[in-house]
Amino acid sequence: EQSMPKLNLRGLFTPADYRMAIRKVNQTIASARATGVDHALFFSGAAIFPLIPWGVRNKMRKQRRRELMAQAVAAFNDGHPGLEMLWVTKPEKRLFIRVRGA
Repeated sequence: EQSMPKLNLRGLFTPADYRMAIRKVNQTIASARATGVDHALFFSGAAIFPLIPWGVRNKMRKQRRRELMAQAVAAFNDGHPGLEMLWVTKPEKRLFIRVRGA
């Protein structure tokens, strides 16, 4: 369970809304998570050959996760006109929710 940070969102966002928004983002990107096949290919990497398909699958999964995260952020921003969700990837990946125009 995610804890809501102590922010003053001027009554635009309740803790229940925050939990629902984070849950939707998690559900959206769930299809881009590693599967048992990915884990098996990675851990059998001592044979070297399984690392090739794992690398291809990993690259495709990363691309898919990026696309899904962008869709989730856009959906949140469309549904909350007073708030803005930002997904910053550098220097480290972070997801921000702030008052729009702040």
